[in-house]
Amino acid sequence: HLLTWSMLFLGALALFNVRLIKPVLLGALFTGLVCLPRLLPPMLVLEDITQEYLGGFPSLNDLFASLVTLRHPTQALQALNDTLPLNGWEVDFYIGQVGFWLLAVFGIFLPLRAEQFKKTSPQIQVLFASLVVALLSIGEIYAWLVRVVTLPPLTGERVTSRMLIVPLVMVLALAVTELQKWLNARGFPGWGNGVLLALAALLVHDLFQHL
Repeated sequence: HLLTWSMLFLGALALFNVRLIKPVLLGALFTGLVCLPRLLPPMLVLEDITQEYLGGFPSLNDLFASLVTLRHPTQALQALNDTLPLNGWEVDFYIGQVGFWLLAVFGIFLPLRAEQFKKTSPQIQVLFASLVVALLSIGEIYAWLVRVVTLPPLTGERVTSRMLIVPLVMVLALAVTELQKWLNARGFPGWGNGVLLALAALLVHDLFQHL
């Protein structure tokens, strides 16, 4: 699954930078060759595997809730609703309010503002590719894709909400880079450092509660 999600991300990245098409294709080829010991056994019995598509996040609002809503363990084992056969743990990407605003401000807003939507910017290309994969994790959008491109391993994805982990990690990488630039460019008084430490403590507390 991680291989498929990563290839989807790289493919989306190549859509926004044609110079990456060749490296992406070569990377996919050699990755496939390296992974053959893991890929060949299930391919031999592919016709015997029935894939029931279960969907992704019911809506964009559910995607947002998965990041900031702390679910009790009993909720994690319950179905989301009567029509979507996914349990709560399938849509749980909790990072808390502090974590969410860290990603939103430093991982999305500042890179967009700093680069002024330049298509050639690597940050912008990563954000756009992340957006594509995030959209595929919502509802039936991925199902529409595999109806057109009926190729394994794309057809092996049953729960597409899981693929949100790839754009989440990519935006996190942008966020910590921009945060470090922001901190380096400013000298904080003692109270400012105290506020930052308090926010970091809140983030650790929330993540520990989720653990």
